[in-house]
Formats: sequence, C-alpha cells, structure tokens
Amino acid sequence: MKGTFEESLEECEKAFSFLSEHFKLTKLDPLYRRTEIALRRDFDIGKARNLLETQPFEVEIVDTKYAIHIKSTKINKGIGLQKLASLMGLEARDFVAIGDSENDVELFKASGFGIAVGNGDDEIKEAADYVTEASFGDGAVEAFEFLEEKEWI
Repeated sequence: MKGTFEESLEECEKAFSFLSEHFKLTKLDPLYRRTEIALRRDFDIGKARNLLETQPFEVEIVDTKYAIHIKSTKINKGIGLQKLASLMGLEARDFVAIGDSENDVELFKASGFGIAVGNGDDEIKEAADYVTEASFGDGAVEAFEFLEEKEWI
C-alpha cells in the first residue's frame, strides 16, 4: 500500500502531464521534491487553474513567487510538521515556523508560533504571529534574533 506522500506526488504527476498538453512546463529541482512539483513561473497560472478545474485531480496550484507549485490538496506543510513532531514525541505546537508564502499558512496554523519574513505574501503575513521588518535571508536572521530575545532558542 502506498503512503500519502507517494500518492500525493503521483496525483501531481497526473496533473503535470495534463497541463503539459497545454503549456511548455519546466520542473525545478525535481530530485528534492517528494510531495509536489515546482515549475518555472513562465506560463499563465490562471489558465492552468481553470483547466485543472475541468479534471478530477485533487491538486491545487500555488504561486510562491519562487515557483508555481502543483500540490495535493491532501497534504501540506502543516500535516508534515504534525508527522515530524509525532515521530519526535512532540506536538506541532511545540515548533516555531518561519515562512514567506501562502503555502506556509497551514504550517503556521499547525505550529505554536509563526513568523513571516518582510517580503512574504499578504496571506502569510495575516496568518503570522510576528512579521519581520527585514526581507529574505535578513528576515530569517531577524526571526532568529527575535526568538533569542524571547529566550525561545
């Protein structure tokens, strides 16, 4: 029996094959992706979403500003954190999450505290408990400094 991760990627691959009939798609870092497919941001995401709505795939398309992701609706980063925490004998609420895009919202909801970096999407900033003033890597540094100041790390 296949696990959720394998089934999720298989569903994404079916959606990718379907979309490939309509767009020239380029996968990004496929060797490191286990639950989703990341694509170069050079096609019409709105049209792709509309096409996928005509199909029975249980996937969604998310634009993280790094890539366009085809991801299963059955799995997300929050579920991943819950699984990881369980394996460690912890609760997902025991973790702090740092993110920058809408695909991190579920992670923030599962974690005990969410930090969005300054360049993050509006959706992630809204879901965050704290938003850094700095962006990108500097925002991550600011997040760790905040956590040190609170003596959480």
